Amino acid sequence: MNAPVDPPAPAPEPVRVDKWLWAARIYKTRALAQEACRGGHVTVNGHGAQPAKVVRVGDRLEIRRDERRLILEVAGVAERRGPAPAARQLYVDHSPPPRRAPRVRS
Repeated sequence: MNAPVDPPAPAPEPVRVDKWLWAARIYKTRALAQEACRGGHVTVNGHGAQPAKVVRVGDRLEIRRDERRLILEVAGVAERRGPAPAARQLYVDHSPPPRRAPRVRS
């Protein structure tokens, strides 16, 4: 007789992009994440993202912060902010390395 097979795990529920950005510790507060979305600094899969836009595992986010451009792939979803090591598990970072300041010779 065959052993019972467990049903596949349900896909994680999608979550709002502003909550995800806060849970992944990209922004310190959810209000800052909402402001970045409204200001056009966040795109999801190449399209501008309002705070209520939902993200799912596999989505690609581009975030402009100061002079830096972050390119993140959603690897997990969370609505609550946890410790930093757990937050780093929510994404895969594909960002280009930061630019170095030119050396000044004296």
